This record gives sequence, structure tokens and C-alpha cells, in this order.
Amino acid sequence: VRPGIESASSWVLVRLVSDEPRQELLPTDFSLLTPSHHLSTGDGRRVLSLFHQKGLQDFDTLLLSGDGGTLYVGAREAILALNIQDPGVPRLKNMIPWPASDRKKSECAFKKKSNETQCFNFIRVLVSFNATHLYACGTFAFSPACTFIVSTPGREGKDPRCGTQNTAIFGEQ
Repeated sequence: VRPGIESASSWVLVRLVSDEPRQELLPTDFSLLTPSHHLSTGDGRRVLSLFHQKGLQDFDTLLLSGDGGTLYVGAREAILALNIQDPGVPRLKNMIPWPASDRKKSECAFKKKSNETQCFNFIRVLVSFNATHLYACGTFAFSPACTFIVSTPGREGKDPRCGTQNTAIFGEQ
């Protein structure tokens, strides 16, 4: 097991390719998208924690799991799952790299965007679709893309020598 990574779940990333209208994929009851936990300033349950992962930045999108034990984080070119059950000690459970392809980065640069700051996949949407699926969308170097993330709790990776190995499947349109 690699240090700092728990092998509690196996994730599969599948690129969403569908002719169905996208609004049918997500719940239309927007009350489901409102924050489920509110903590006021000074609340003793409100703990400030610092999480850093070398090589990752722009942790802009957050989603708390239904049980409150996992914080999903959308970053630049990656989606993270952090175990936050121990207050003040967030631990990386899993990470899915989701970079924009070289082709999309070239197209982005052609659009006069910066290769140094803009031509990346910034994860902007994380929504709990159901108990086993997250729905994520990213800027994908100015060619937005969305995907479903399938999480199967309690399953190990495919390689018996490496309990943290997981599978990612990507496809281009």
C-alpha cells in the first residue's frame, strides 16, 4: 500500500457520451443541491484543517459525502477523495488524475489561452448522483467535459500485488 493512500474503494472513471438530454441525468429538485451541514463561526465542531498534495493545486470544488466521512475535492486535473472522519486530519483515500489531453491543450493554446495557467482541466462540478456514482464536470482546456465516477466501496484494486491500483477508462469523442 502506498503511504498516505487508503485502499478502501475502487474507482472507475467513465467518460460520459450520450445522446440523451443532459438535464435528465441530474435531479431536477435543486433542494437536493443545497448544503446539508451549516456551522457558524465559533462552533466547536468547526475545525480548520490543511491538506496538501505535491503537484496538485486549485482545490476549488468540494462535495461532502452523505455520511459526512468523505470530502470529494475537484482540483486542477484531478479528483480527490479525502477521509475526514478524524477532525483536523484529512487523509487521501483515493485520487483520480483527469488531465486534459495534449490535443485539447494544443487547441486551448490555439484559442490564445495560456499554456501555463488556463489550458488544464479544472474540475468545476461534483454532484452525488446516487450511492455509488458521482457526476463531475471539468473545463477540459476550454472544451468542457463531464463524466460519471463509479465508486465501489470495500473493493480492492485489480492487481493482487498492489491494493491501491484502480482502473480509469478514458475515451475521446
